[in-house]
Amino acid sequence: MILVSNGLTKVLGKRKALDNVSFKAEGKNIVVLGHNGSGKTTLLNIISGLLRPNSGNLTINGIEPYRHKGSVLKLLSFSFEKPRFELNMKVRDYYSFLKEFEDSDCMEFFWEQLDMKSLANSHINDLSSGQTQLINMSQAICRKTEIKVLDEPFAHLDPMKVGLLGEYLLKRGFEFVITTHVADEADWLADYLVILRDGKLVWSGSYEEIKDSNIYEVFVRYNMTDLGLEVLSKVQSVMVVKSTEEQLSRMLKEGKILGFKSIGVRRYYK
Repeated sequence: MILVSNGLTKVLGKRKALDNVSFKAEGKNIVVLGHNGSGKTTLLNIISGLLRPNSGNLTINGIEPYRHKGSVLKLLSFSFEKPRFELNMKVRDYYSFLKEFEDSDCMEFFWEQLDMKSLANSHINDLSSGQTQLINMSQAICRKTEIKVLDEPFAHLDPMKVGLLGEYLLKRGFEFVITTHVADEADWLADYLVILRDGKLVWSGSYEEIKDSNIYEVFVRYNMTDLGLEVLSKVQSVMVVKSTEEQLSRMLKEGKILGFKSIGVRRYYK
C-alpha cells in the first residue's frame, strides 16, 4: 500500500482539522497516532472518500478517494469509532449474511473469539456505541477488500479482546490503516507511522527507523547516576539513553540496571 499526502488541509468550522500535512507512507500496516483532536479521524474520512480537502491532495494506491468513490469502495472497507447503523435486523441475521457472502473464517472469529454471539438476539439499532462499533468492525475487516481502514478499533474492547484482534489482523496479513491514541498499539502494529498533533504532522517514517535509533528507557536504582551511558534525560529512576540492546542486556545480567525497553514511538509522541 502506498498512501501519499501533499499539503493536505481540511477546515471544519473555524478550525483547521488538518494543516498542510505531507507524507509518503509505504507498508502493509500504516498506523496514524495522535491524541483526541489531532486530526486522525479527519484523515481517515478523506482516505475513505467521505471528505474532500480544502487544499492539497491525498492518494491511496494512486487513487484520489474523494474523486473516485466507486473505485475506493472496491479497494477499501472502513469502520469508524462512532458508526451510524440504520439496520432493523438482529445481529445473528447480520452475521449469517456476512458469513455467506464475505470472509466466513473472519466472521467466525468475530462470532466466537470476540463474542459477537452474545449479541445474537439483539437488534442492531438497540446496541450501545461500543457494541455497534464491534458489529461495524466485523464488516470492515471481513469484507473481501484489499485494505481495511479502522478508526480506533481497540477503543471499546477489553484488554484480552485487544490482544486477540491485533494478533488476528497481523496473522491474516491484512493491509490496514489504523488510528490510535495509544503508543503501545502503534509500537505493536505499525510498519509505517504517521504522528499528528493539533492537525499538524509531528513525524512520519517507517517503524524500522524508530527501532534503529537505539533509544531506550532504562530502569535504575534511584541513586544510580554514572553508568557510562549516553543519557538523554532522567526522571527519578528512569533514564532515556542511547545505547545498544547488547550493551543493556549485558548490564542487566551484571545487575547494573533493573531493566530496559525500547522507547519506540514515545520518542516523538508525548
